[in-house]
Amino acid sequence: MNLIQFVGYRKPLRFSSLQVCRELFEALKSGDVNSTKNMFKCTNDSCTANYSFFKTPLIYAAGEGRVELVRVLLEEGSYVDRTDPFMNTALHYAATYGYLEVCRLLLDWGAKVDPVDTSKETPLQEAAREGHLSVVKLLVERGADVRLRNGDGQTASDMARGKGKTDVAEWLESVSLDLRLIV
Repeated sequence: MNLIQFVGYRKPLRFSSLQVCRELFEALKSGDVNSTKNMFKCTNDSCTANYSFFKTPLIYAAGEGRVELVRVLLEEGSYVDRTDPFMNTALHYAATYGYLEVCRLLLDWGAKVDPVDTSKETPLQEAAREGHLSVVKLLVERGADVRLRNGDGQTASDMARGKGKTDVAEWLESVSLDLRLIV
């Protein structure tokens, strides 16, 4: 057992690290900002939720679109580019689900714009595949490479077109064409 003092509590409380991690993820699920902040301080960014594919608190909050929780976790020292076992970052999750403000916040905190997961996919490719044009535009504006190919040899445009997201595919193709004209 570890002795952990929560901010705002008068007496130290005894919790196991596993119990603290469980409580942290319960606070994240419920959207409780204060409890999340207090529990995170006690974990030193070492919790992963093995019941949710070993997601870190930041990845979990980003994947749920919880902007304020993402902000608190970053302010408390969560590593912005930490990955799950499949090499997905919080930006991968936020981009996949179309959470524009979470993506913007992560990028503002220095998230790498083109991290590659085990499928060799980037956040841009995942956002394109899911048809999240506003996220795609943000990622490209922040430097995402539209020419990168995933493990199957597809670009973000190919992935969007393959899922019937023609507006995204056409926008990416126009950006790609502009890049060819510049280079």
